Amino acid sequence: MRGMESPSLRGTVRHWGGMACSLTHEAQAYHGSDHPSDAEDTELMLLTRAEPEVQARWLHLLEEMPMGEVRVPVRLTNPYEPARFWEGTFLVDSGATNSHVPMTTMESLGIRPTGTRDVWLADNRRIRRLVSFAGFTVLDQTDYATVFFVEDDVEPILGLTVLESLGLLIDPARERLLPPSVVSD
Repeated sequence: MRGMESPSLRGTVRHWGGMACSLTHEAQAYHGSDHPSDAEDTELMLLTRAEPEVQARWLHLLEEMPMGEVRVPVRLTNPYEPARFWEGTFLVDSGATNSHVPMTTMESLGIRPTGTRDVWLADNRRIRRLVSFAGFTVLDQTDYATVFFVEDDVEPILGLTVLESLGLLIDPARERLLPPSVVSD
């Protein structure tokens, strides 16, 4: 599932408390290494090969977790004409690598496509999308990133590239983004 525009089981495994830590430790022991990246595929293998009771417990934990959708205000800016911007609400999608914005919004800002790229959807279909570059301002921080043009009936999506470049964390239980200042070294 690497490179797909959907959350992977591997990402889920890493975020579910003590059980995830235990699984990571088991994967490292099984793989014979204490380097976290060496154990990623082994983690997934251990979970898929787990006893039915363990799998059921995992599914129950995932279903019971209080998770909501995170939506945030974003200012989208034409990087070549900063006076041209649009402010709207974006759905935060940690499974989407890049951000997606409706075509008419991009056109209203004067942002033209600079190329096309293939995108893998959650249902394993590959489609070709127009791409460009835009400024994203979230929580008073700005960065520039690749943006995909999507149909006008698609909700704007804020992808991982922007979140990571701005150092923002997702708090799905409270349905918000957290600025880097809440994280201590």
